[in-house]
Amino acid sequence: MLMVFFTVAAALLPSITLLRWFRNSDQFPEPWTVVRRVFWRGVWVILPVVVVAQFLEVLQPEDPFYGALFEAFMLAAIPEELFKYIVLVMFCLRLKEFDEPMDGIVYGVTVSLGFATLENILYVMDGGLTVAIMRAFTSVPVHAMMGAIMGYFIAMTLIEPENRNRNYLLAFLVPMMLHGLYDFPLMYFSATGDVAEPDDNTGFMIMIWFVTFFLMWRMAVVYTKRLQLHQQNL
Repeated sequence: MLMVFFTVAAALLPSITLLRWFRNSDQFPEPWTVVRRVFWRGVWVILPVVVVAQFLEVLQPEDPFYGALFEAFMLAAIPEELFKYIVLVMFCLRLKEFDEPMDGIVYGVTVSLGFATLENILYVMDGGLTVAIMRAFTSVPVHAMMGAIMGYFIAMTLIEPENRNRNYLLAFLVPMMLHGLYDFPLMYFSATGDVAEPDDNTGFMIMIWFVTFFLMWRMAVVYTKRLQLHQQNL
C-alpha cells in the first residue's frame, strides 16, 4: 500500500509543480476554485480520446513507419489536442475570470495538465517509479508546453481581433503538429523494438524528437514571457 501511495504521489508531483508555476507566473493569479474546475475538465478529456482511439485503431497500418505515424497523429495528437481545444474554447474562454491574455496560457496549461495527470497515473501504476521519474522530465512537461502554446494563440484572439480566425486555427494546428512529431519517434521505437537496436530510420527519428522537444520548449518560454510583458504594459 505504501508503495502505491509513493507511486501515485510521484505521478502527481510534476503536474502540481508545473501548475503552481504557471499560475504564479500570472501577475493576477486565477482563483484556485476555477483552476480546479478547469483541471477536472482536462481529466475528463481522456474519455472521448479513448473512444475515438478505439474506433480508429482498426485502421492503423501494419508497417512500423506508417503505423507509428498513424498512431502518433490519429490516435494521440489529433484527438487529444482537439478535445483539450474544445474545453479551452467552449468552457475556459467563457469564464468571467478569463479577462486578460495571460489567462489563456494559465488555462491552456491547466487543461493539458488535467489530461496529463490521469494519463501519468495510469502509466506509472503500470510501470512504477522508474516510469514516474522518466515522465516527470518528458511527457508531463510536454503536455504543459503544448497547453501553453495553445493558450497563447487563444490569447492572441483577444489581442488581435482582426486575426481571430487565424489564431483560433493555429491554437489547434500548432500544438497538434508538435504533439504528433514528438510522439512519432517514440511510437516508431515502440513498434520496432528499441533505440538500442538501430535501423536506417533511427538517426532521423532521434533528430525529430530532439528538435521537436526543443521547439516546444522554446515556443512555450517565449510565448509565456511575451504575454507576461503584455500584462505588465496594461
